[in-house]
Amino acid sequence: MSEAQSDIDVILIDQDGVNVGIVSQSTALKLARKRGLNVVIVEPDASPPVAMIGDYDTLMFEKKQRSRRIGSSGEGDLGGSNPDPSRVPRKPLPIAGSGAISLPLPERKEE
Repeated sequence: MSEAQSDIDVILIDQDGVNVGIVSQSTALKLARKRGLNVVIVEPDASPPVAMIGDYDTLMFEKKQRSRRIGSSGEGDLGGSNPDPSRVPRKPLPIAGSGAISLPLPERKEE
């Protein structure tokens, strides 16, 4: 965080993940310097912005890891959710409980 910016209020999270509360940017910098750490804005679009006290390199590494996990989670990917019924394997499904039970399947009609 640069001291050249105007002194705005931020929600401050300390290095242990504890919400310190809403403090001025200059107060956040003073707290971080006392601990030999940095202040990093992690949610600039929030109102007020969210800042964390911690080692800059570590915080940036963790942020990159989180964004990779979110990007690779596959959420919202509907590919393959509506398979072609003719390609679905036709075999009995196990039923929960002690052992699987086979149910008879209808005969497949040849066209």
